[in-house]
Amino acid sequence: MTTRQTHPHLRIIDDYLGGRLSAEAAAREILATEGPPLNMSFGPNLRPLLAQIHKLRTGREPPSVPPYTPDPKRHAGGGLDLLTDYASRTWAHISKPPLDSRALRLRCKIDAETEVAAERIARWFNERGEFQVDVRSPTDAESDDWEVSVHTSARRWDLPSLREWENTLRRTPLSSDASYRSLSASKA
Repeated sequence: MTTRQTHPHLRIIDDYLGGRLSAEAAAREILATEGPPLNMSFGPNLRPLLAQIHKLRTGREPPSVPPYTPDPKRHAGGGLDLLTDYASRTWAHISKPPLDSRALRLRCKIDAETEVAAERIARWFNERGEFQVDVRSPTDAESDDWEVSVHTSARRWDLPSLREWENTLRRTPLSSDASYRSLSASKA
């Protein structure tokens, strides 16, 4: 029987996020605990911990650059690389058993820098009347950005309808203040 080992810093981070350790106490424990590098994304809820680690290591306040602040270029390109060959790639996956006979809902998540941008995108999808649209604040989404989730209705998809969905996504008014975070499919 094999046991799955977790990174030693994850327990400390969990204790910090759960309010059981202050940023300073968690930073001290992380610096005292040996472990391999930890590769994970750091949202706003972990920035105070990162700042404290930086202060303890260097004796100085952290610089005002990522990961200590939101990346000012996080919406560059709009995440449109996710749409490259989207319909064909998705069709190759869902046209095979067992998904080929199931009704599926497609979803996209969009990060928007401001509430105004999130509302603009939500309104654009709502005007098309075919989608379920949810908007979450940065606090609720535990993110630097507002989160817009868009779901299609459940249906059996074919390649032409996937291309239509891809084209809809390409027409979304992202501007320079929003970007796609993820695209997915789920059972109805």
